[in-house]
Amino acid sequence: MYRRWRPPPSNALLEAEVFFLVHRDGSVTGLQFIRRSGSFAFDLEAQGAIEAAARAGVFGSLPAGYGADMLPVSFYFNPRSAR
Repeated sequence: MYRRWRPPPSNALLEAEVFFLVHRDGSVTGLQFIRRSGSFAFDLEAQGAIEAAARAGVFGSLPAGYGADMLPVSFYFNPRSAR
């Protein structure tokens, strides 16, 4: 996810948490912010990173042994962790 994320450089101290569902086929729905950063640009980049990862098929299909049809994911965007 961090490879597709380009946070604005002036927002190094901001953080955001995003929730979404990965479906059995690897598609993503239900994207919503658990906690916004307070910066529209930062949050937009976080959302864009998830959408870009989904379009690129990064999540892949859920394993056959995984019993549910969806995997809930909560992802934490923190510029200090991305270094």
